[in-house]
This record gives sequence, C-alpha cells and structure tokens, in this order.
Amino acid sequence: LFLTFQTPKNREINYCTIACDRILLVTRKTPLLEKKYDLLNNSINNPTYINFSDLKNETFILLHSGQGMRAIADNVFRFHNFSPHSIIQTTTVASTLSLVIASYGFTFFGEKALKNVTFDTPLAYFSYDGIESMPINIAYLKGKKGCSIKGSMIDNFCECAKSILDNGLNAIER
Repeated sequence: LFLTFQTPKNREINYCTIACDRILLVTRKTPLLEKKYDLLNNSINNPTYINFSDLKNETFILLHSGQGMRAIADNVFRFHNFSPHSIIQTTTVASTLSLVIASYGFTFFGEKALKNVTFDTPLAYFSYDGIESMPINIAYLKGKKGCSIKGSMIDNFCECAKSILDNGLNAIER
C-alpha cells in the first residue's frame, strides 16, 4: 500500500480515492504582505484570493520535478501561463516549509496537511483560479497468483483512512 496524490497509470495497480485536498498557496505573513492584501481574517479555512500576475517577481519554493506537489505546481503554472521569477528546489516537504517560514517565498501545500501542523510563525494562505485540488489515493497491487489481498481488507483500510482525513485522529477511537 502507498499514499499518492497522483492517479496510478500502471495496470497492475488498483487505487481508491479517500479524499480530495484543496491546494493552497502559502507564505510567511509579513507587514509588506499585509499592506498589499487584507489578511485580517486570513486562515487555512478562509484563504485570501490572489491573482498570479501579482506574483511575477516572487520566489517559489518547490519540490524537485517528479514529486507529486511539484507536478501540481507545474500544472497550476501552465494553467495560468505563468513562469516564476525564481525557483528554489527542495527535496523534502520539511525543508520547503522551513524556507517558507524563513520568508524565502511561496509554496503550494495541501489544506488537510496544513491543518495537522502547528506553526509558531504566522503564515498567509491564498486561493487562486484553476486547479485547486488534488485527489489523495491509496494505491495497491492487484492480486496475483499466490499473492492475493482480500478486497474487504483494502476496503476497510480505505474507509478508516478516509474517516481519519475527514474527522482527524479522533476517528481511530470509534
């Protein structure tokens, strides 16, 4: 089993979609940003709308090509016919967030993941037109001779994972 934000294309792999996650644009909240946008009620649940033309001189902190969130960022850029002024590439989500917190630029991040992390530094959350969400899939190998996974086990696992994403870790106790 593995978790992926992409739809597997290999015919040997089945998958179940357990959620759809809204993708937000995230950066550190700064006085300059607060002058430009009304961020008084800005939150993960209430992101401020941003137009990509406002971001033409900004730096984007992105994962390397081939990683799920990078593919989403590239799709958003294509949709907006946008080419970032500057890109800092990272290898991990943790290093991406560290650079965002240090005011190095903007990044894309899933809403559900952001809700499960506490930040000491105030962040600003932005929504935008176009591609705003991604599926969260659990992928698994199709059963083969001598190696079968019972469908009900996978179904139960997917339902449990979906419940956790919908209701938080308290869902485990039910």
